[in-house]
Amino acid sequence: MNAKSRTHGKPKTLLAAAGSRLRKLRETRALTMRQVHAESQRIARTAGHRLFEIVPSRLHLIERGRHIPNLYRLYTLACVYQSGIRQLLGFYGLTLSTKLRPARRKKH
Repeated sequence: MNAKSRTHGKPKTLLAAAGSRLRKLRETRALTMRQVHAESQRIARTAGHRLFEIVPSRLHLIERGRHIPNLYRLYTLACVYQSGIRQLLGFYGLTLSTKLRPARRKKH
């Protein structure tokens, strides 16, 4: 899988900035990647699904702007970093009030 497919076409600068901000949150809270992983395992067990788990290698890719976290992992990061989900969505240029227009269907 190449970098473009992992980032779903998002501008690399946005992803790099989002990852950097996530890394700063982690470092501000004096958490190692392994500690985040351990907390994510606890959350995944409680939720009953591994989609919430964040292994250190995945967190590394997220913090380097090379991978966009899914909603479950973003939720986990919000819990572990004691941040709001709105704040983390904002790192990726999204707000809950943003209304995106659906793609127009081509007429046949």
